[in-house]
Amino acid sequence: MTTLNQIAHVVVLVFALLAIALPGVAATRADDGGTGSRTLGEAVALIERGHGVDAVPILRDLAENGDVRAQVMLGAAYSEGKWLPRDPLQAYVWLRIATSLQRGAVQQWVTLPRARELMLQATGAVDGAGLIKGDALAAEFVHARNQAWDESFALGVSGQAAEADPLHQRFAFRAGCAVRSVGPHCKPLAADAQPLCTGTLEANPDAKATASGKRAKVFQPDYPGARRRNDSQVGVLAHVDRSGWVCHVKVVDSSDDAEIDRTVVEAVAQWRFEPANKAGEPVESLHTTYVTLNFKP
Repeated sequence: MTTLNQIAHVVVLVFALLAIALPGVAATRADDGGTGSRTLGEAVALIERGHGVDAVPILRDLAENGDVRAQVMLGAAYSEGKWLPRDPLQAYVWLRIATSLQRGAVQQWVTLPRARELMLQATGAVDGAGLIKGDALAAEFVHARNQAWDESFALGVSGQAAEADPLHQRFAFRAGCAVRSVGPHCKPLAADAQPLCTGTLEANPDAKATASGKRAKVFQPDYPGARRRNDSQVGVLAHVDRSGWVCHVKVVDSSDDAEIDRTVVEAVAQWRFEPANKAGEPVESLHTTYVTLNFKP
């Protein structure tokens, strides 16, 4: 049986890695009121000041909106009984969710291994019936969350994205060069451009779209004045047409900074990829890519 000391040891390690994953995140407003657009950086700042109880509503709001780091921290809090009554089942559910989300999730590379490790620790404190119930609750949440993210993306594609939609706010969306000719990198279209944005997506191309190749035209977005590490990344899902131009782009892995996320989607919306292909022919597809920002002093 896993001891509380073992769980606490893993919890401490998780929080240490989460702090590493958030360098330079500004601790902006941490006052009372609804969570709204409050960030993980604010929650971390509260925890560092010894106000973990006040960080819980922020973590819960972010966790419910798909932030894997917040889900891991919430699961850790339930595991340890820190800031919340100890509840191994709730800990297991949030950690199971954190390891299961596929779309619109903040998939931090240092977070998921620790989420899995902590989840395994939590199973020792939950009986068989509890694990079955926990798996069902997590699966229900993940299905609903992924479906909501997909619907949010579809609304953006159809031009019906609601600005008040939490998913639209958390995961920025833009139409790209293939939909509207904006930005200095969009036009003119190359002579080999093919029909644009038909929506007939190839789910299993022989070769995926790539940002390298003879037709690819990409640039790294600049973010002047930001006090952040140059290895900060944002993950985006790009809808790429058969000529490689971007139809739509949406954040799937947030930087925890809405302005930086917008900078990335505005840049990627003007990229041209080497398109995916099937049986030697270019096809329309979805492509996930990570963008490293170039921060200027």
